[in-house]
Amino acid sequence: MKKNLYLLLLIFYSSIHANTYELYIASTKYENVAKQYLEEVNDILKIENLIIRNHEKKNFSLIVRDIQSIEEAKRLKYILKTKSIYKDSFIKKITVKPSYTVLYEAKIILDKKDENEIYRHKIESSNEYITASTMYNIEDYNKAYDLFYKLFLKYNNNININYFLAQSAIKIKKYDEATAALERVLIQNPNMNKARYEYAKLLYNLNIKEEAKKEFNILLEKDITNEIKYEIKKYLEILNKKPKLFYTQVTLITGVGQSTNVNNGLTSNEYNLPGLNNITVSGEKPIKDSFHNEILVIDFNNILKDSPAFKLKNSFLIYNKNFFNETQENITVFGYKPSISYFHDQYLYQLAFNMNNIVKENKESFNTYSLTPTIINESSLLSLSYQRALYSYFENENKDFYKYEFIFRHKIINNFDFFSKISKTTRIEDNRIDIDKVSVNGGFDYNYEINNKNMIQLSYQFEESDYKYKNLLFDSTRKDKNHLTGIDYSYLNDDGSRFILSSAYIKNFSNQDAYNYKEIETKINYMKNFNW
Repeated sequence: MKKNLYLLLLIFYSSIHANTYELYIASTKYENVAKQYLEEVNDILKIENLIIRNHEKKNFSLIVRDIQSIEEAKRLKYILKTKSIYKDSFIKKITVKPSYTVLYEAKIILDKKDENEIYRHKIESSNEYITASTMYNIEDYNKAYDLFYKLFLKYNNNININYFLAQSAIKIKKYDEATAALERVLIQNPNMNKARYEYAKLLYNLNIKEEAKKEFNILLEKDITNEIKYEIKKYLEILNKKPKLFYTQVTLITGVGQSTNVNNGLTSNEYNLPGLNNITVSGEKPIKDSFHNEILVIDFNNILKDSPAFKLKNSFLIYNKNFFNETQENITVFGYKPSISYFHDQYLYQLAFNMNNIVKENKESFNTYSLTPTIINESSLLSLSYQRALYSYFENENKDFYKYEFIFRHKIINNFDFFSKISKTTRIEDNRIDIDKVSVNGGFDYNYEINNKNMIQLSYQFEESDYKYKNLLFDSTRKDKNHLTGIDYSYLNDDGSRFILSSAYIKNFSNQDAYNYKEIETKINYMKNFNW
């Protein structure tokens, strides 16, 4: 009798759940993502029995349970397909009550307007949003970031606000903020491919390799353009490539040019000497000449196997500049620069020792030795160096000097760099008055990419030098102001080499007329890099 009672209860219980249906909407490994799914679908369907179920393998599924007819299940599936991103839902017929744990159940939203749509429309039509978007479009990324961040504080779930907040943050190197914003976007809309692509690239640039690979591989399964697929495959090729512990880089530059003043001839043919009763003396005239130049740089790089953040580098330099007529102005440089660098938390720390042998035809050859610690990140460079120069010939040894130099470079906006340099030069011998000086240097570089192959660089540099000792011939202490204005045009060949056409205008003003000069130098170079 008891057995029959159990059987009747089982039949009754099963009949309750027989021929009901479940709509499987989405699944994820992350609980917070599943909750976001729940909120989004609840706004769309406004239906009972929308739940999150938990699987044994730490997987969370969003489903609608206890649907009483196949027609109702199909209706809900159609709504999701046409009005949401959840287009892969499927229907399952239930004959026996399933066994699972219900973690969350959506609150019923009946007869309620779609506030989300109104909310979005209101925000993105506001003056605040339009202004922020305008700042972004005109590339004022600092202002755009500030405005989108203010909007985010008010409307932190808006996808577009978070997306452009991330894009603005990337432009101004606020990578932590960009990462968080893109993660918020992808939680709300996992199928927003452009956001996932930006997120993957950001992870790549932050050297978070495994996560970047994961995101790129997800994108390859999505409906994306062939161009983006090609770019992703290039990223993955780099990520999957085992780093070389030892590699060599070679840079070769060769070209010809012309200078209007190879000898630093004076602007005026004559000048006076106030210290000698203003007598008039003749100045050296500018000499125009053409030249050829060659540069060879060989870098031997060694990454430490046990500590890949460390790199040893040995660089060799040969530079040659020969004039066709004024051979006494020829110069050749032999350089050797060993260095050790350490990369940590987006900063590169480097210590370099540099030795150069400068050979000149006019017996003014000398050697330089310098020690330079440097700190570099993506936007800035900071270095301090000590240099000692020793002349090779006995008659010039009184020109020996040592120099301290501080250099700072910073990327102000995209493609625009500002730099500054302060140096102090001190004589070693006591019988020279034209060595000791303090120089302050400042300027900028601006790079404009016309397209993938053509680029123009504009540069300007100003240097002011104050000498320490009085020159009795001029009855004054020398002060110089030097201006250098340059323009470079480069063309990228299909094989990676470049043609570079350069022109520079130099003008030096001095309170002592013997040092006033100007020069225009124009040259064309061919540059090629090799890697092994």
